[in-house]
Amino acid sequence: MECLFSEDLKWRIVYLHQDRYSKRWISKLLYISYSGVCKTLRNFRRWNCVENPFKGASGHKKLFKDSDMKIFSRFFGNGSNNKQVNINSNTVALVEILQNYMEEAERNELLRSAFIAKIGNGYVPEQFVFLDESAKDERTLSRRYRYSYMGTKAQSKVMFVRGKRYMILLALTIDGIVAVEVIERSYNKKKFKDFIYTQVIPHMNPFPGKNSVLIMDNARIHYNAEWISVIEELEGHILFLLSYFLDFNPIELAFSTIKAWLRRNNDFVLPSNSHQMVLVVPTLRIYSSLVLLSLLTVMVMLSSSLLALVLY
Repeated sequence: MECLFSEDLKWRIVYLHQDRYSKRWISKLLYISYSGVCKTLRNFRRWNCVENPFKGASGHKKLFKDSDMKIFSRFFGNGSNNKQVNINSNTVALVEILQNYMEEAERNELLRSAFIAKIGNGYVPEQFVFLDESAKDERTLSRRYRYSYMGTKAQSKVMFVRGKRYMILLALTIDGIVAVEVIERSYNKKKFKDFIYTQVIPHMNPFPGKNSVLIMDNARIHYNAEWISVIEELEGHILFLLSYFLDFNPIELAFSTIKAWLRRNNDFVLPSNSHQMVLVVPTLRIYSSLVLLSLLTVMVMLSSSLLALVLY
C-alpha cells in the first residue's frame, strides 16, 4: 500500500534535494522510505509539482466524495452526537441507499429526454389531465416554522403520533381541479378504477380535444387494463410518468398548497369532525391561474431541457 505524505513534506524533499542532499540522506533525515523520495522527485521533474495532477482517486470506486466524507467525520467521527446518542450503522447504510436511488435517477436521463421530446412536440397544455393521490395524517398539521423572540428558540406542542390516515385523490386540468375524492386509509386498484369511471372519464374528450391526455405516475394501483382500454376506445391518450419524473407533474404543487393551507389553518382543522370535508375545502384554493402558473413552470422546464438537449 502506498504511503501518503503531506504536501509540505513532499516539498521539503524537493528543497533538500536542491540543496544537494542525496536521496538516501533525505530518506534518513525525514524518516520516510527511499521509494517515496524517488517518486516525489520524479513527479516534480515531470509536472513541476509534487503531485501528479492527472492522477485519479486510487482504490475501488468511492460511493461518496471527499466533501461528503468530511461531513460524515463531523457527525460520526466520535461515535456519538452532541446529545451523547450513539450513531447506529444503519443510519449510514440508509444514506448509502438514498445515494443509490439518486444514482438510479441519473441513469434514466435518456428516458427523461425522450419524454421531454414527446411532450414538447405532440401536446399542448389544454389537453392534459393530471392525476395523483396524497396522504394526510395528524402530523400533517404540524407547522415546520414558527416565530420567536430574537435569541430564543421557537417552541410549540405538536402531534407526535400519526393518527388516522386519509387519502385525497385529485384530477387537475388547466382550468383547476375537476375531480376530488377523500377516503380513509389507502387506495387500491378497485377504488382507483371507480374514481376513473365516475369522476375522470366524464370530463375527458377524444384526442386532440381538450382534457384528452391523462398523465399519472407509475404506481402499481394505476395500472389496470380495463379502464385503460375504455379510455383508448374513447380515443383518449394515457401517459405514465417513469420513476423520478415527479417534477413533471404540477399536481405536486397543488398538494403542497393544500398541505400548507392545512398547517396555517390548523385551529380550524383540528376541531372539525369531518376530515373529508376539511381536505376538500383547500382544494377550492387551487384556482385556474395557480394551475396555469404551475403548469407553465413545468412546461418552461420541459422546453429548456429540450432546448439543452437539441443544443447538445
